[in-house]
Amino acid sequence: MVNILPPMNRKRWIILALLAIVPIACVLGYYLIFPRLVKIAVKHTLAGAGIEYVTLDVSNASPWRAHLANITVGRDGVPIEIKNVGLYYTPQELFAGNLNAIVLKGVTVAVTVKDGKIDFGPITTILQRRARAATREATPPPTTSVTLPVDHIALRDSTLLINTPKGPLTWPMNAQLLVNRDNKYALNLTLRTLAEFTISGTIDPNGEVIDLTAGGEKIRAELLGQILEGLVQKPLPLSGTFDGDSHLHWQNGAGTLSATIKPNDLAYANLGLASGVLKVDTTLGGPAPAAKLAISDAQVQAAEIKADGVNANLTFPSLSPIASAPQQLIKIDKLSIGQVNMTSGTIQFEMKSPQSLRIDATHWDVFGGSFSAQPFEFNPTDPRVRVTLSVANIDLKQLLDIFGQGKVTGSGKLTGQLPLTITPGDVQIGQGALLATQNGQIVVKDLSVLAASLGETAAKEKNPSSADQVRRNIIEALSDFQYDQLKADLEQGPDGKLIANVHLGGKGRTGAQQAISINLHIRGIEDMLRVVLQLRSRLNAAATRRISP
Repeated sequence: MVNILPPMNRKRWIILALLAIVPIACVLGYYLIFPRLVKIAVKHTLAGAGIEYVTLDVSNASPWRAHLANITVGRDGVPIEIKNVGLYYTPQELFAGNLNAIVLKGVTVAVTVKDGKIDFGPITTILQRRARAATREATPPPTTSVTLPVDHIALRDSTLLINTPKGPLTWPMNAQLLVNRDNKYALNLTLRTLAEFTISGTIDPNGEVIDLTAGGEKIRAELLGQILEGLVQKPLPLSGTFDGDSHLHWQNGAGTLSATIKPNDLAYANLGLASGVLKVDTTLGGPAPAAKLAISDAQVQAAEIKADGVNANLTFPSLSPIASAPQQLIKIDKLSIGQVNMTSGTIQFEMKSPQSLRIDATHWDVFGGSFSAQPFEFNPTDPRVRVTLSVANIDLKQLLDIFGQGKVTGSGKLTGQLPLTITPGDVQIGQGALLATQNGQIVVKDLSVLAASLGETAAKEKNPSSADQVRRNIIEALSDFQYDQLKADLEQGPDGKLIANVHLGGKGRTGAQQAISINLHIRGIEDMLRVVLQLRSRLNAAATRRISP
């Protein structure tokens, strides 16, 4: 073969050829070699995590970084969709099939809460596959832990999608996961709801040790209830917002969970928790799950019943089934039932089971005196209560100011017992007795009904003029009456209605000072009580909630 190129020209052509090969090799590497190596590294990384069925496009790649697009993980159900992924590595890691960091953007992680279960979609399949693989291993070394061939995973501009029975919920999400730091995964996750909700802490790769802290402000109870409905499989009408933080530590199949909740008009159905602080400390797993609940300055309302200044430190040595320790004590600064206000209340109780609650003692200050109750038991799931109230030194004036409806007032002190029967749809007063101290006063402000009644009596007398004078004397006496006997016996009438047999003895303080000894038979005491306390609407509403599906 004849060489037609001079020596100098041949060297020049070789140099030119080499110079041409370098950019061509770079182009081939950029478009063919590095993308292929990146795909291999990505599949190797994901396979190490037990993740299969991945589709992706490598938009560009270099010896140090690459970008992926249009990624889906999983083939059944709702796959994980990722719009953009940034990969960071060294050339050595790339050729070894490992990655240093993965930055994912536009990730949509779908979770379904339904039929009492949580389905993480493709994540559930991945975890199940890894569990089966771990089971197939004969005798894995005790020090061996699941690892990922990547040091850092970040989620940016991503979305958490939770499918609930009422529809989907979506929240913007960012997260960081530092892998294999001190043989643990360090997690930091932020959701943007009304305000930021964060989860941070460490997780053992095998899930044997978990130490996480979660918390946020203005957490919407309505959305939390929507999620929980899929687990409990019944409506949870939650509303309002609350601030909360919690800490979970789990190790060797048992752990502790501590949480602090600060409600802001938090409500469940007709039960409202307007303010206060609730602290819960629980032990989970193990042979005896237990809990402690501290309530500080809470305000609770249920229909016409409102409690202010609720404080308690309660202990529940068993959560399965739930039961309290004996002699648990709740203190309430003020309790309002309709127009009646009670203060300085205490309730001492023991919950033996969810179906058995025993009230050992309760005491309240009301109407200038007090009342207490004898011990009783009832089933909270079917509240039918029979209890006898003991009243002491009740101020008659304060009592009549509420129940006298502006027609009668008085003074003195009442003492006695009042049996009550409370069912989901009614409240009944049983047979009891109230006795007033002597030297009290009764003032009837509206004498029109009494005058008409006494007028009918006078017309039947043989000497109407004499009877009419007695009638005037009685009316005058009752307009300013001093009693030395006042007693009310309560009994059931033939029709089941309560009758108050009131004996009143004394005399007027002015005018003729007419001496009076009368017996009054008053019906409708229960109806008047319900009107003042507004018990009927409250009890009917409670019964409706109880029987609703």
